[in-house]
Order: sequence, then C-alpha cells, then structure tokens
Amino acid sequence: MRKNILWVSITFEILSVISLITMITLDCLGIFTTDAGKYLMSVLLIIVVWLPLVFELIFKIKLNFALVIALEIFMLLTIVIGSAWGVYLIFPLLDKIVHFASGILFGLLFYDVYSKLGKTQLSPFWICLFVFSFSMMIGGVWEVIEFIFDGVIPGQNAQRWQGLVGREALFDTMYDLICDFVGSLIAAVVAFVHRKNTIKSNQEITK
Repeated sequence: MRKNILWVSITFEILSVISLITMITLDCLGIFTTDAGKYLMSVLLIIVVWLPLVFELIFKIKLNFALVIALEIFMLLTIVIGSAWGVYLIFPLLDKIVHFASGILFGLLFYDVYSKLGKTQLSPFWICLFVFSFSMMIGGVWEVIEFIFDGVIPGQNAQRWQGLVGREALFDTMYDLICDFVGSLIAAVVAFVHRKNTIKSNQEITK
C-alpha cells in the first residue's frame, strides 16, 4: 500500500511541476497574468502532495487508498486549478463543490485514522461528534488562511470581498462554511452508521 501511495504522490508531484512550469511560461509570454499569490499556491501543492506518504511513515498506518487519491485530487483542484489558475472566478460553483467535498473527505479521513489508531472504543454518537467537529475545524482553518493571504499578499481576493461592502462581503465565506457544514454532517452520519454496524457485528461474533 505504501508503494502505491508513493506512486500517487509522484504522479501528482509531476502534475504540480508541469502546472508551475506552464504558468511561468505563459506569464513570460504575457498570455496569462499571474502574481506572487498564484506562484505561492503552485509551490504549496508541490510540497503538500507528499503529506499522505509522510503521515503513513510517521504514524505507521495504512490510509484508505481511495481516500488518499481523493485527497490528492482535492488538493490539486483547490490549490492549483481553483486558486492558482483562477478557475474559481470563471466557475464560482466549483468553490462550493470543493468545500462540500472537503467536509466529507476530511471527516472520512479522520474516521479512517481513528479506526486504525484509536485504542479507546468510542460510542457511535461520540464518533459522529468528533468526525463532524474535525471536518468543520479544517473548513474554519482554511477560511482563516484565506483571510491571512488576502491581507498579506497584495491583490489577493480569495474570499471574494473586493468591491463588496457590509453583509455582502461576508457571503463567500459564509457560503463556504455552510458547504463545509453539510459535507461534515454527511461524513458524521456515515461514520455513525459504520461504527454502529461494526459494534453490532462484533457483538454477534462474540456470541
């Protein structure tokens, strides 16, 4: 499994480097206008594609392979395609789809890690609560990161606030968090049902 994850990381690393080289080339030719923030996002992906492999090596566990691939695709979509290449501005709905998917993805990743590391057997209710809380935390942290980027890097508009005032300037962030909420809730329900079925199966085996 670790070898498979290594090849997945290498594949997405190649895609990340190709994306960065293409961006630099188009920027030099004046075809695509970019800035420091977009370059930073591209470099960020080159680093974070290795996170699943590093996680496995540190904690000595095998992550669900399908979830690892989903995570790599998610990072490619949100960091490079959406942010660096500006697809969010062309297709705003993609941003909401990504936030919705992230709620499910990070919730299921947390549950997968707990299932393989957790020594304390929690009830389905507490599993549901922790999965939801963790996934929502990731969504909240990402909004904080976007807010910081918008304030530190000139010209950044990750939270779509420029040109808006008052309540309207909050809409993008709040819609993102609502999508995170719905996705996290779905992941929590899935974890609840799976945990309940697992306990039931274990009880039947011990009878």
